[in-house]
Formats: sequence, C-alpha cells, structure tokens
Amino acid sequence: MPEGFTPLQGVAVVQTMDEEGQLRVQILQYGNIPCEQAMGLLVGALDVVRGQFRRSFGELE
Repeated sequence: MPEGFTPLQGVAVVQTMDEEGQLRVQILQYGNIPCEQAMGLLVGALDVVRGQFRRSFGELE
C-alpha cells in the first residue's frame, strides 16, 4: 500500500518530483465507498494539497 494510505480515509495524497523537477500530485481513492463520501474526501484531499503548496511556495497572485 503506498505511503499516505490509511484504511479509514479511502483517499491518499501522494506527492512526487519528476525528472524535470516538477511537482506531481496524485489523489488516489480506493475501496467501494458512496459517491457523496468520495467527493467529500476528494475536497479534503485538495485542501491538504493547497495548504502544503501555500506553506512551500506562498500565495499565487
């Protein structure tokens, strides 16, 4: 199971750097969960990514 997965959440945010130094973010969903729950988890995962980006790079203008 990739780093970042927890059985209770059903969503993982995996960040990697490619060969050119570009940040790649994958939001992975697993399991058979209802669509409404999956969408809520996706929104939460995007909030995590946005917070990590702001801490690393500051606000975009």
